[in-house]
Amino acid sequence: MQLNRILAQHSSCFTSLSADTTLDQALIALTRHGKTAVAVLDGGAIKGILTRTDVVKALARGEQALNAEKTVAQIMTQELVISDPQATFDHALDCMVQSNIEHLPIIEEGRFLTVIHERDLLRERINALEADIKQLHEYIDNLHNATQD
Repeated sequence: MQLNRILAQHSSCFTSLSADTTLDQALIALTRHGKTAVAVLDGGAIKGILTRTDVVKALARGEQALNAEKTVAQIMTQELVISDPQATFDHALDCMVQSNIEHLPIIEEGRFLTVIHERDLLRERINALEADIKQLHEYIDNLHNATQD
């Protein structure tokens, strides 16, 4: 299964900010939109991603993370693991597990589309497994009924 299927169900309203956005503004946006990450864009191209983990790491390093002058660019993750919408579900999940990341930016022809969270992929995996289980139950029921006849 390709990511396109998940993207069709995924909110296209992913929050994005510019690199010069202050950290306090970014945290307000994260909270307001109930997000755990925001994409950092410059003219539609992704420059990084700011996650709650980035903020926690900055605090752990002793940085004044909520300093009014500190910008998103100063603590965002810049070395991104990305994927495209034609990638398979398994490939995307493997990339996330191997890279120890929770957010996977989806890029198509250099254009940022959205960010998929690990839970989106896991939810899809659970739905697929539940459908498989339902089919197996139906198969077993049919076999059982066939032997009863």
